[in-house]
Amino acid sequence: ADGVTAFWAVSRALGPEFLRGMCLRYNSGYLVVTLVHLCIMSAGVACHDLLSEGVGLDWGSVLEIGLCFVMAASSILATTLMTEQCNEATHLSLRILERARVEAVVKKWPDKDEVVELVDVLGANLADVKPIQML
Repeated sequence: ADGVTAFWAVSRALGPEFLRGMCLRYNSGYLVVTLVHLCIMSAGVACHDLLSEGVGLDWGSVLEIGLCFVMAASSILATTLMTEQCNEATHLSLRILERARVEAVVKKWPDKDEVVELVDVLGANLADVKPIQML
């Protein structure tokens, strides 16, 4: 029962941020690979234009690659901003737990010992959470 209570408390404290980090980390890796692929494609189009004499540049291909490049770059930017919010949510959760512990002791709640113990366990578990790092 204590494990279920702890899981419920963490889920309530973190809300939608719980386990979002894994998804963001792997998606950012896929986006980096996609961006490298787009850079190689852009270099290929540029080299093709230089090597082909008199053919000219195919603007349709350039626009398509450019659009994909802009979309991938903006997606990486959005992922980076969401990652920063997830990392901040962990620190915010720790502060919320500390406030609950202090409030339980100061206001002399009847179950303050249980609250203090639960906050210690949850705080230790959240302190071990590594911040999400981009690739």
